[in-house]
Amino acid sequence: MFDEHRLLKHGAAIQGVVTSHKEIDHDQFGSELDYSIRVRVRFPDGGETEIHHRWTKHAKVGSLRVGDKVPVRYDPQDHSKAVLDMPALEAAHERERADAKATLKRYEDERIARAQAEIAAEGDHGRKHHH
Repeated sequence: MFDEHRLLKHGAAIQGVVTSHKEIDHDQFGSELDYSIRVRVRFPDGGETEIHHRWTKHAKVGSLRVGDKVPVRYDPQDHSKAVLDMPALEAAHERERADAKATLKRYEDERIARAQAEIAAEGDHGRKHHH
């Protein structure tokens, strides 16, 4: 087995494509927890390899679906030595989660402001009719 940590740190970067996605485990509500994926990588010289990544954690990287592009690190001298760039996938998932959280917060803030403005307008409207 080659040194994955070394590849992640020093390997060349390339994109691969998810070609298979199989659920391995789910929670009591049926939500996916872990899955395995296969990723095809085509190299600039025309060669290709396939990576089979087991126990992919949904909580860490989200759901990688067939057809998704994913970051890969590989040894330019030996294309059979290739790994999914999990740190990059985890960082991207974390950014997506932070963006979604920020979007939800903006949406909620707008709804609160709109409701408060409506209440204020109703209050003004109500006072005009009662004088």
